[in-house]
Amino acid sequence: MSYVIATPEMIASAASDVANIGSTLNAANAAAVAPTVAVLPAAADEVSASIANLFSAHAVEYQALVGRAAAFHEQFMQNLTAGAGSYVGAEAANVAAFTANPAAPAAAAQLAPLQPLHAFASQLAGPLGLSPVTMPIPGENLMSQTTTFGSFSKTYTVDPDDHYVAVKFSTPLFTAGATSGFEETQGVGVPGQTILTFQSPVSPVLNASLAVPVTDPLVPVFAALLPLGF
Repeated sequence: MSYVIATPEMIASAASDVANIGSTLNAANAAAVAPTVAVLPAAADEVSASIANLFSAHAVEYQALVGRAAAFHEQFMQNLTAGAGSYVGAEAANVAAFTANPAAPAAAAQLAPLQPLHAFASQLAGPLGLSPVTMPIPGENLMSQTTTFGSFSKTYTVDPDDHYVAVKFSTPLFTAGATSGFEETQGVGVPGQTILTFQSPVSPVLNASLAVPVTDPLVPVFAALLPLGF
């Protein structure tokens, strides 16, 4: 699994570099308009005029493409700048949370940029007939959702504070699950590990457990999308 590291300064610097590149390209393309769009015929004959018109037509098409590329470039630069702002906001929330309570993990503050996504997912869950998300332990940011399809059930449990996520699939024939990280309140999971398990009452020979020395970096995203059962 790949990990991505980004800092606001790096993103802002990249946005500045992209803007400078765009300015240079725009200046060069603007300077090329006059001599390329209005190409003068080399002579007064029809062949020279046709060749000049052909080159001019290509120049007009090029300038049209340049305009679309410039619009894409501008949007890309704006997205980079907005991304830097989002990271700055998240970092500020982390600092504020840590200052208010140094003993509390900063994972909840890191979830702040995803709260609009969580709110949107919550609004969709009802009309789609999905199971509600419950918080089984008062005062804890532990969220759980169980969805049942006949004899098949799926249970998601997420705690972004502890960077913990677990999913369990159950049928009369087997139970399969994955647990990433450690949930301190319940004392479940393993710090820094993802545990995969399979248990079958009808085929015990298939029973197995596997520990992987990584945790899932997408726990905040799972927490945000939990109302939709992701």
